Amino acid sequence: MERTVIKILLIVVYYLLSNYDSIGQNTNAFNKEVLSAFKSKNITDPFYYKGKQDPENKVHCYVLLENDLVKNVPIPEGVCCKSNFGLFAYRVNSKGIIDHIEYSGDLDTLIVHKIKHNIALTQGLYKLPSPNSKNIFHWFVLPFFSDGTNWDFYKCQDEEKLKSEFQAKFKQHQIYLSLLKFLPQFSDMTILHDMDHLPELISEGRVKY
Repeated sequence: MERTVIKILLIVVYYLLSNYDSIGQNTNAFNKEVLSAFKSKNITDPFYYKGKQDPENKVHCYVLLENDLVKNVPIPEGVCCKSNFGLFAYRVNSKGIIDHIEYSGDLDTLIVHKIKHNIALTQGLYKLPSPNSKNIFHWFVLPFFSDGTNWDFYKCQDEEKLKSEFQAKFKQHQIYLSLLKFLPQFSDMTILHDMDHLPELISEGRVKY
């Protein structure tokens, strides 16, 4: 039953996210404005992500998680003329084991394999709940966009088609914005900020931060 609910949620979130304009360089600003910031989370709280914290770069544990999940994700050829999206959901149980991974989308196969591999690498890096805790598991949802960091359509062969898609998605942007305000927040689920190729493009020197 639980996995069925998650699959339905994935389909709904996938539809919502895949039908709004995701412009790479505005992604973080969009998330900060629309998605509420992660609640303060102490290292003793259940499912705190320990990862490999840098003492000189103190970021929220789930921001660290986001970066780890998209680390070294391959960048497809002609990424600036692509518009692909994928949604990953995985569950961490009370023993710190990742016992379910769900995926929905149209991302390149290599990207899907890499993100799933990165998800697996996080196993054992979450703070376990106490035996008496009501938090016996936690779901994490990661949206990932595989497109360029801007929409320079004139560089693409199918410029007119991309322009049309852009205009249609932009009209649905306000609908998505409004619906997010009504979606309930579940204590057993964290929807991470939507990620893209920007971290890798920066690390490779292809985009200046």
